[in-house]
Amino acid sequence: MNFWMTYVYDLLDDRHLCSVRQGEDGKTYVRADTVTHEDGGVTVNPLKTLHTDTQEGLDAIVSLGMSVRKVGSSETHDESSRSHALLYLEIVSKELVALRETIMRQEGEVVRTGRVHAAKAIAEVEDAIASMWQQDEEGNWYKIPLHEVPKCDQTIINNLLAIRQAEDVKLEALLEQEAALIKESRAAGCSVGGTLLLCDLAGAEYGATADRQLTPQQRKEGQEINKTLLALKECIRRRHSGASHVPYRNSRLTQILREYLEILREYLEDKDAQTVMVSNVSPSAEYLKKTVNTLQYASLVAEASAK
Repeated sequence: MNFWMTYVYDLLDDRHLCSVRQGEDGKTYVRADTVTHEDGGVTVNPLKTLHTDTQEGLDAIVSLGMSVRKVGSSETHDESSRSHALLYLEIVSKELVALRETIMRQEGEVVRTGRVHAAKAIAEVEDAIASMWQQDEEGNWYKIPLHEVPKCDQTIINNLLAIRQAEDVKLEALLEQEAALIKESRAAGCSVGGTLLLCDLAGAEYGATADRQLTPQQRKEGQEINKTLLALKECIRRRHSGASHVPYRNSRLTQILREYLEILREYLEDKDAQTVMVSNVSPSAEYLKKTVNTLQYASLVAEASAK
């Protein structure tokens, strides 16, 4: 997955533009297009996943993503990363993959029933509003008293709500089944469900020298990169200070990393989540100030992770 500016792209799906939203459960979801079929069915497409059981296969997948990542040239590097990139690695089984396909189909049913309910509710309200105005014999419009306005058909709305709730219950049962499968696999000595997230942050190199002439595109890229890095730093700082509010929604990057910076560490039963940051610094005296800033950033992360 690739972040450039405020956009998110699926690098394993030819840089397909994705949507980012926060669900009712508080988690952030990254999705591809939601497709509505002729029969009314809905497919909620997640990020594209590829499966492999060999080192060579993994190398090929990583190379595929990196080949379409947003890069650019700078004074320091010929191919400097001009975007943040995330790589999700998860240990799965055939049973888990099959179950998640079922969950994806059920999520589509929840979306479909929700859309039907919303459309019907909107239509009912629009009809009621339209009925507030009527014409007299001379063709003049007048507003009728509120108590005379026809009420929405609450029976229809209640039936649709009941259908939506039933689909939600089915989805919840499947999610519980997924959690149980992972727990059973781990109890049997397998690492199914184990996840490794690698995040390569973009390098903020543009503007390294005062006399360097920047193009408008380079200046804009540098500003966006610095904003997201600052947002990440602020989230880590707030979390370390024990603040009641952590501004994860200030950037796409922190929205998606929230689960790994906070939720997993707090809610995993086995408490086996760990966060590691690798900081790159230069031994050259020319970059002393930047090296000190990087080490201070790393120190903040280390303290926050240990808390």
